[in-house]
Amino acid sequence: MVDINEVVFSYTDKCNIQCDHCIVDSGPTRTEKIDYEKAKSVINDAKEIGTIKRITFTGGESLLLIHEIGPLMTLTRSLGMNTALVSNGSWATSPEQTQKMVAKLEEYGLNELVVSISQWHRQFVPTERL
Repeated sequence: MVDINEVVFSYTDKCNIQCDHCIVDSGPTRTEKIDYEKAKSVINDAKEIGTIKRITFTGGESLLLIHEIGPLMTLTRSLGMNTALVSNGSWATSPEQTQKMVAKLEEYGLNELVVSISQWHRQFVPTERL
């Protein structure tokens, strides 16, 4: 039997960029997202499973909903699980803004931040901003 050790939420289909390669067709006009209360319930259920070590948030661009993602990361950490987040990095508009966002994510309890620097995202988010 295989132990499940991670839950990955594709929390929203909304994204502030529109990449041609996006397999879920995320973009600025998309409004679909996971219900916040349902996400909290799934995180609590994940803890009960006993083998889940990490909750990962992705999208779209989950940080467009930081007012929801942040408290969900805090809940996850309070239950003893790690958190990860995948982002396109569009919020990194300057070194100061980057440091500010990273500090905020750390306050929410984020353990791992993955920023895509794929050729498709680089046309919208230059890597020198990261």
